[in-house]
Amino acid sequence: MNDNNNFNLDNNNQAPNNTTNDNSFNNQPQNNIVNPKKNMIAPIFITIFIVIASISAVVFFTTKGKNTTKSQNNTNTNTESTNYSPQGEEGDVTLIAIGQYDHGKTPLTSAITKYYGDYVNEETIDNAIEEIQRGVFFRNYKVNYNTKKRKYLQYDFPSNIDIVKALLSDAVNPDGAILVVSELDGPMPNTRTQLALAKEIGIKKIVVYLNDCDKATNKDLIDLVESEIRDLIFKYGFDKDKTPIIRGSASKALEGKKEYIESIDKLMNAVDEWIPNHIDAKDKQLLLPIEDVFTITGRGTVITGRIETGTIKNNDEVEIVGSKNTQKTVITSIKKNQKESDSAEAGDNVVIVLKDIKREEVSRGQVIAKIGSLKAYNKFSAHIYIYNEKENGNADLFKDNNKLNFYFRTTDFPGTIKLSDKNKNISPGDDIELDVELDNSVAMDLGTKFFIRNEGKTIGVGVVTKTS
Repeated sequence: MNDNNNFNLDNNNQAPNNTTNDNSFNNQPQNNIVNPKKNMIAPIFITIFIVIASISAVVFFTTKGKNTTKSQNNTNTNTESTNYSPQGEEGDVTLIAIGQYDHGKTPLTSAITKYYGDYVNEETIDNAIEEIQRGVFFRNYKVNYNTKKRKYLQYDFPSNIDIVKALLSDAVNPDGAILVVSELDGPMPNTRTQLALAKEIGIKKIVVYLNDCDKATNKDLIDLVESEIRDLIFKYGFDKDKTPIIRGSASKALEGKKEYIESIDKLMNAVDEWIPNHIDAKDKQLLLPIEDVFTITGRGTVITGRIETGTIKNNDEVEIVGSKNTQKTVITSIKKNQKESDSAEAGDNVVIVLKDIKREEVSRGQVIAKIGSLKAYNKFSAHIYIYNEKENGNADLFKDNNKLNFYFRTTDFPGTIKLSDKNKNISPGDDIELDVELDNSVAMDLGTKFFIRNEGKTIGVGVVTKTS
């Protein structure tokens, strides 16, 4: 393409030249007779202009005043906290609020924004808009707040099933979680479900906010509930003794009660210190799903794909994992963005040449991984969500010994499902545990996510909870 063509202008569409051959002013007839009507036009236009300008100025400064008042109100609420900062220093961390419905997730989220960000009231959070990602409908509300140490993005979900959908579908990838438990009820069924799911998707650490402590009639009862929580989080793989549990009352903090505002400060201090920093995809173990395989004469076997996590360099020794026997090889050439390169990282689409590998020894669906970091399995247990009717799901397909396709990264793998007796009767929108036996082995680990498909249609999502 000729680059000059990109800058051609249509002369017919050019703005008219107001300076050339414009003698209209000089050529006006000079008339000494004053026309009173003409003289009145200018003052009228000037008056109209002044009126419009005055109205605009009033509107501007009124709006500015309201915004300033709002900003001052937010600032005033934040001055109650000694740790609020308009901008964190260490980067972004993503959190989710989990816990039983009506245990106070939303009041707590609102209270955090009141003292650490731009205040969002409970009603606004409760009226979260439904969105769709990866074929799954769920409701959530996102808030941002900052401490002196970090900036946070937090998700609040109205219901248990919204949390399950968002986490299983990979729509949300949190670095940590705030578990909210009411002192009045203690841990409930949804508390257990969400703790299990948090661990399954790879959350390493949580902070607990023990809510409604203002309503406790006996300190010994609070101690008892805290002890129960510690036993529960230990059961699901979290640190029993070191996990921070903050006692407080989100509703009283919202009312401005100093004692409970301090509980929000303690909570955010605990989050700063206990929840790990976000780990960039490029800093994780290498994972490169293979999308296509071909042979270049004189070069050898070539694979293409997008690096999911980690980095690669020329002459790196790696493993090909999945479907067939695991094989070691060396990367002899890397091309990204259609140019030769010495290295590539997460997010890059690459073409790489593998040393001493035949075309028939590698296939789509396998992965390139760091040596010893990943294994292939054909049997696994999973926590799955079955699409509801709105999401075009079909619960009738989930019957014991039925054959379905399990989509891992780049391709489908046929497999047979095994249901326990308690899961024999399944309805659309259920989330359940099941076992799967695949026809071929797949590279996977605990926390690996997948889609469930039938005849090219996605009918569920899941996460690997156990391999065998």
